[in-house]
Amino acid sequence: MMQTCVRVLAFSAACCAAGWPGVLLAQSDATPPTTPPPTTAPQPANAPADRQPERAAEPAKITDADQLLRALETADKDITTLTSAIRYTKKPNELVGGDDEVREGRLWFFARPSESAPPAENASSAAADPRPNRLFQIEFTRLSLGNTRRDDRRIWVFDGRWLVEMDFQTRFVHRREVVRPGEQADPLALGQGPLPIPIGQKREKIVERFEATLAPFSDGFDQDKAPPSLAETYQLHLKPRPGMQEGRDFREVRIWYRKSDLLPRLARAIHKDGSTTEVFLPDMQVNQDIPDTVFDTRTPLGWAEQIDDFRKAAADR
Repeated sequence: MMQTCVRVLAFSAACCAAGWPGVLLAQSDATPPTTPPPTTAPQPANAPADRQPERAAEPAKITDADQLLRALETADKDITTLTSAIRYTKKPNELVGGDDEVREGRLWFFARPSESAPPAENASSAAADPRPNRLFQIEFTRLSLGNTRRDDRRIWVFDGRWLVEMDFQTRFVHRREVVRPGEQADPLALGQGPLPIPIGQKREKIVERFEATLAPFSDGFDQDKAPPSLAETYQLHLKPRPGMQEGRDFREVRIWYRKSDLLPRLARAIHKDGSTTEVFLPDMQVNQDIPDTVFDTRTPLGWAEQIDDFRKAAADR
């Protein structure tokens, strides 16, 4: 959602704050190039159509943060695709002042079934099937600044190796190689990507970097006036542990998960400078077909392009 989205709310709350606000490339109306780009993401052709995952009964009631973190580890086990409208809000700190920045668009997420992913220890198999395990795309189409609202199309795509930003106003593509060739990465892991949308996170990785508590769903809102849409959610409150990189970027992170399926509904990060970024997913749907035009990272004809290899992209972060 933001460089706010790059470290802790990963590739999610960090990229946005630092100037990587997500923009993606779905259903592009620009003509693709005649020569192959540096990378083209595989298409999730086998994604099941209009089928919600077969879940058992609603998860047992969760009473503390450790129970929630353990449950979140497997919350995505039946999910291959996830789509939702998305609203990203960036609020400046009191010193800077100014209007809130609100971007609206759509998120697409694809997770390859685990049985089709090559074993990490089998190098020859991995070389023969180097498909990424997780892809995402975010397309923002509307921008609001105070009382001003206008069209502003930006697309962000992660294809397993490259994070590609496309600005339709300036006709400019910026490619950042954020994963070494041959390696795998989770683009939405907490602290690894541009949006705070952690799905299926490992408990150990979170408790190593954060102090986690289970907070009332209304905690964190002025006078506890939380939106009614959050009433049936668990709130995970995270504070960076001393000495962690996240502590240099964030004061705290809050994530609200739906009780029914433990999918994230709202994520908010307060940064060290007092600014806030927030990502809201109002209508998540899982295991539905994704258009063929999603996850296309080709540069449209006539556009300018900048390519940063892994070392350059890592230095920028």
